[in-house]
Amino acid sequence: MTSVNTTRLSPTIDQVPSRWQWLLSIETLWVGLVVVAAFALGCRNPIRPNDFWWHMKVGEIILGTGQIPATDLFSFTAYGQPWLYQSWLAEVVFQMLYAVGGLELIAVAQGVLVAAATALVCWHGWLASHHARLAALTTALMVGIAVAHWNVRPQSFSYPLFALFGLTLWVWRNRQMGTRPARTRWIWALPVLMALWVNLHGAFTLGLVLIGLTLAGEVLKRLLRPASALPWRRLGELAAVAGLSLLACFANPRGLGIVQYLSEFQTHEITQTLGREWQPTSPREFAGMAFFAATLLCLGVLVYSARRIDLTDLLLLLAFGWLGLSAIRGTVWFGLLMAPILAGYLAAIPARSDTWDLTWLTARFRRAAGPRRPAPLAAALNLALLGVLALGAVVALPWFDLGAIVPADLRGNLALISPDTPVDAGEYLAAQAPGARMFHTEAYGSYFVWRLYGYAPVFVDTRLELYPPAVWYDYLALSYGRHDWEALLSRYAIDTLVLDKGGLAGLTAVVSTSSNWAHVYEDDVTIIYCRTGGAP
Repeated sequence: MTSVNTTRLSPTIDQVPSRWQWLLSIETLWVGLVVVAAFALGCRNPIRPNDFWWHMKVGEIILGTGQIPATDLFSFTAYGQPWLYQSWLAEVVFQMLYAVGGLELIAVAQGVLVAAATALVCWHGWLASHHARLAALTTALMVGIAVAHWNVRPQSFSYPLFALFGLTLWVWRNRQMGTRPARTRWIWALPVLMALWVNLHGAFTLGLVLIGLTLAGEVLKRLLRPASALPWRRLGELAAVAGLSLLACFANPRGLGIVQYLSEFQTHEITQTLGREWQPTSPREFAGMAFFAATLLCLGVLVYSARRIDLTDLLLLLAFGWLGLSAIRGTVWFGLLMAPILAGYLAAIPARSDTWDLTWLTARFRRAAGPRRPAPLAAALNLALLGVLALGAVVALPWFDLGAIVPADLRGNLALISPDTPVDAGEYLAAQAPGARMFHTEAYGSYFVWRLYGYAPVFVDTRLELYPPAVWYDYLALSYGRHDWEALLSRYAIDTLVLDKGGLAGLTAVVSTSSNWAHVYEDDVTIIYCRTGGAP
């Protein structure tokens, strides 16, 4: 009977070459669908007016001068103030991509970065669960949490690096000595990756957190359950990697100055109070709903899984769960970490117990780790579907115009540049008001740094920690149209107001009734006023 069952499950064992086994399996389609979806979402996420553009300008300056700036060059409220351009390498990469293929190539690079992170998370989930479909499902949940954060900016470089750190550490701690030792040696690559990461984005600190929590968890396991824990020699190896990774953080142009930068950023009054991304996560937004749903799912799975809860897994989930709860920006890291851990514990939930029968679900989703060799017809169908996925990835490239097949009210979501970017207003200001002393919405500052550098300095931009708190309080007072708004504008010698139609409603209301300001420009997103008798 066993022989008959084996034949039924794999009727064409000799018909599909082993090297094509994964390619022609349905499991490949599950994983491919998630990775291609991530690539498409990354490619097609419009470039927002805030944050990205000033990085582009810095990259241009670095490539043009051969030096990394050390002070603010772009505003008149903080000009000359010391500033650490910590993401200088990402800025250079952005500018080099722009020089070769324009914004379209940058969008493709964004898609590649998020797809690489997604593939690494899925691979990690497969190793943890031995179920490709479960890995794909939990990775899809991660995509739901992370997609709101997939704006084009230096942080995108951190996603695959964070996922790679998590995968490498998991492989290291789950391989006993003498079993595939070559894989455990990859742990020594982490300090090298850290030296790269520290010059790309500030989230490199999370790599240190991953190493530190893993080391702490494994040491605690050694102290509490020495028989099943890693030997002290292995723990010493990880401690050495942690030390080297910490030293690698100083492999940046400012050396130890990176410590001061991070300290000031974390304690800056405005960053922590006004920065939207640093506010507590709310379930009222999609990313927040996905985060809380994943948190509840993790809790339920840990309770009902037959797998014993690993202390290191628990420390990681608690730490990054707290990070995601305390700041919207932290949810993306929780998602990248949670998905593979969740897959591992999901795979160990009993299919049947006294209170449930999940055999119908496990039959569909919890297939064995190794793909079954499909029959010729199924293999041909799987190959055709893989072709459809490949076509979808090609169509997702920003050079393809999808406007004809997308409803008009959704086309803005497919635009290369977000419709709320003041592109036309920037052209007007460059041509008609060079040297203007502007007040504008904070979100416009980054784009104006890129477009108007050399023409007009900005009032503020998304570098919240650069500007003194007093400047931000004046910015808020002006935004609300406070009773002394004209006096505040005079204090800063403002002669041009660039107002976002979707914001600054208070200032827009009072300036429209003032005889001291003339309406000189308007488009779909922006209104410009100039002081009477001042700049045009």
